[in-house]
Amino acid sequence: MKHFSVMIKPASSACNLRCRYCFYEDEASSRSTTSYGIMQKDIMEAVIDNVFAGLTGKDEVTFAFQGGEPTVAGIGFFRDFADYVDRKKSTNRHVAVSYVIQTNATLLDDDWCAFFKERNFLVGVSLDLHRGCHDSVRVDANGDGTFDTVLKGIDLLKHHGVSYNILSTLTEELAGYPRKVWDFIVKNDYEYVQFTPCMDGLEGKNGYGLRPESFASFYRDIFDRWYDDFTAGRGRSIKLFDDIANLLLFGKRTACGIDGHCTPQIIVGADGSVYPCDFYCLDEYKIGNLASENILDLYEKARISPAGAPAPAQMCKGCRYERFCGGGCKRMRSNVCFVNDSGDYCGYRDLLDFAIPKLRRL
Repeated sequence: MKHFSVMIKPASSACNLRCRYCFYEDEASSRSTTSYGIMQKDIMEAVIDNVFAGLTGKDEVTFAFQGGEPTVAGIGFFRDFADYVDRKKSTNRHVAVSYVIQTNATLLDDDWCAFFKERNFLVGVSLDLHRGCHDSVRVDANGDGTFDTVLKGIDLLKHHGVSYNILSTLTEELAGYPRKVWDFIVKNDYEYVQFTPCMDGLEGKNGYGLRPESFASFYRDIFDRWYDDFTAGRGRSIKLFDDIANLLLFGKRTACGIDGHCTPQIIVGADGSVYPCDFYCLDEYKIGNLASENILDLYEKARISPAGAPAPAQMCKGCRYERFCGGGCKRMRSNVCFVNDSGDYCGYRDLLDFAIPKLRRL
């Protein structure tokens, strides 16, 4: 049985917000064509055709939608997408299909939420879990903060019974408020939270990139509170802790790059272009087009893409976690592990030293 995950950017890099740390805007501006607009229906159908061409028996496929802001494509696009998938699925009723979307939640209304519920979408909501930090960087076209608007979107998802999680960009500023962040998580009873380290831009520092020391100190503080709640029977998911536990206790990789190896990915632009990693949607890493190529062939290209080749790190040699973490994700390395090989400090090693003894007790 095969499981495919296909991430589609139906609105290219288009977005109704102007987030000041947006890594995808940084990538798109570095391509020869920055945006292909909204994915056209013929491209959409061809993409789905070529995914289903690789599915047999009880295979599984997850269609994930990201941006930019994917809801900019309009609810009609998503209805057409799901309806066409149903038509393809009618010829192979045993194939399992699931849907995921990452959204800033500012465009959500009752129609969107009813659709997500009907189609059983898992919705990832981008929310930096501190009002001041969020509103300073996640701004609309007028430069105004969007914290309250996002909370209203979450309330709508709750009202319609839509499954959701919280996706927070861990900036250098946000990393200074671990206790306030945790208190906000508990107050709002967010059960699933993922922090993504804010990376520096492709051309250098952007003013928001996380430092390894801040990564470690933030997660150490959060870990203590998470651990106390977990052992008291009030467990909630903080994805990095889940990922470390799964790798440590069961040898199961649940996050790309966590053991230093990239998982081949299929990232699809609005024109059907395919890239092997969301962090390398650049012209030099383009591996084909899902509107004209079979997904099996593209997965093989993604597997051997230079974007996924482990980059050696001198500082990792001899580290007690070398085999466990393998240097981590090379795109995030300077914001999580170490800035360069000349230093003797690794933020991830610091966190593992702190967390692993307690994780072993669970």
